[in-house]
Amino acid sequence: MSGRVIGSVAALAETKIPDSGVCVVNGYTFIYSGSPSQLLSKSAYGAAVCLGPEATNAWKNSGAQWEAVSSRLVTVRIECRPVPITIIAVYAPINPSNGVKNDIETCDEFYKILQATIDKTHKSDMIMIMGDFNARVGVEQANTAGGTVGKHAIDKQNQNGRRLVDFCLFNSFIVTNTFFPHKAVHQGTWMHPKTKQWHMLDYILVNRKFRSSVQDVRAHRGATGGIGTDHHLLRAKIRLHLKCRRKAEKKYRLRLDQSKLADDCLLSAFQIELANEIKAIRRDNKTLSVNEKFTNFVNSVRERGRHYFGNNKSIHKGGKEWFTPELKEIVDKKAKAYVDWQLHRSTTNENKYRNRYRTLAKIVQNKVYARQHEYWEELSIDIENAVKVHDPTSAFQIIRRLRGNGQSIKHIPVQDKNGLTLTNSKDQLNRWKEYFDKMLNVDTTINEQVLQQIPSPTVDDDELSRQDAVPTLDEVVKAIGQIKNKKAPGKDDVPAELLKAGGHYIAEWLHEIIRDVWEQEVMMIFL
Repeated sequence: MSGRVIGSVAALAETKIPDSGVCVVNGYTFIYSGSPSQLLSKSAYGAAVCLGPEATNAWKNSGAQWEAVSSRLVTVRIECRPVPITIIAVYAPINPSNGVKNDIETCDEFYKILQATIDKTHKSDMIMIMGDFNARVGVEQANTAGGTVGKHAIDKQNQNGRRLVDFCLFNSFIVTNTFFPHKAVHQGTWMHPKTKQWHMLDYILVNRKFRSSVQDVRAHRGATGGIGTDHHLLRAKIRLHLKCRRKAEKKYRLRLDQSKLADDCLLSAFQIELANEIKAIRRDNKTLSVNEKFTNFVNSVRERGRHYFGNNKSIHKGGKEWFTPELKEIVDKKAKAYVDWQLHRSTTNENKYRNRYRTLAKIVQNKVYARQHEYWEELSIDIENAVKVHDPTSAFQIIRRLRGNGQSIKHIPVQDKNGLTLTNSKDQLNRWKEYFDKMLNVDTTINEQVLQQIPSPTVDDDELSRQDAVPTLDEVVKAIGQIKNKKAPGKDDVPAELLKAGGHYIAEWLHEIIRDVWEQEVMMIFL
């Protein structure tokens, strides 16, 4: 056993198996923890970890470490190479009813025990907490939880969901279910018996530094009937990455504020700085190649364009436009209050810090809802005003930004020659083939006599000398003026608006580069 493969590991919740212990069934090892047999009742809880044959061998070879923490918690540690793994199976209490003190205390006690368990684990381990948390995390928490919750949550946050996210924030865990896009049937794990609506109650938590090792998490419906449970099986694929995978540096396009481009003061300042930049480059570097001149041109124009005309309406990284600095400040206060509460557990001041945290959590919830409503009102007014002033471009820009990605080509209907919609993918591909074949391969008959009668164009000496002459500054100015605004820039990423904003300074600079290309007969290389 090399220790690099541990096989399959499962966490079971609400097992209702009394006492605690280890048993082996057909090569699978069950490590369980439950209520004492003398206290066994209908409300018995129980949690267990099931190890496959390979995982069992790895667990036994590493010392067979496990602990029955409570009737709701059991931990197993496998010292495999290169990273040991600690698995914690949980069965959390149900979401507290409104105002029921016993339910709230039960939930607080569960997370207190879970926190104590985490504090005892090895910090270098990969920690996986799996089971039924009876919690619902909301989509809004993807914007306020600092990367703890992904954007693929499906529920609205409840009290247990708030506790779960705060616990993850405090201990740097992520809710892996919410980071992978899947169909709705592969996200929900439990159906409400009355509303018949599916919810995500079961979760797999992993410490944040091992986020890249989680390849996929999704629910599987097939196992439900076989084992007699109302929860779907939740499966995660884990593969440890020993080396950090460096992400390629992403280049962001230069975004311009159109209102600033209409400001005469900013335009004048932009042109003056360009003129000073041109003088400095010519003074310090008199022998530059065409590529060096063009690189200086692009960098200077982009840098000063971003400074004077850049769109400074920053969007919260990983969040939404409505998430303001004021919201971030109050969310940070709530996170700090939770940390203070955890640090004062079992002290005389615990109630004080707990009440402060709950107060801030309620304030955050109300402010988020209020800000979202205000944000949508603002966007609606912007769209309405753009339509009133006959500016459909701005209106549709807002709508496209809100809609997100464009329509998938997979869902665009394709019709045959008779107008009937084709649903089969193979038929759609054949229809596209037939369409392009007919459009591009047109049968034509060429009459050679007609071709012979077409007169050959003649170019006089004046026109030839004009075409062979170096492009003039007036031609460059005319070409810049003919470029359309609000179009995607080329590989140099210099928008047409910046070229026009630079006036004759940019025209002269470009003319110098074009003249060198013409005379030296070299092409610029875009890197």
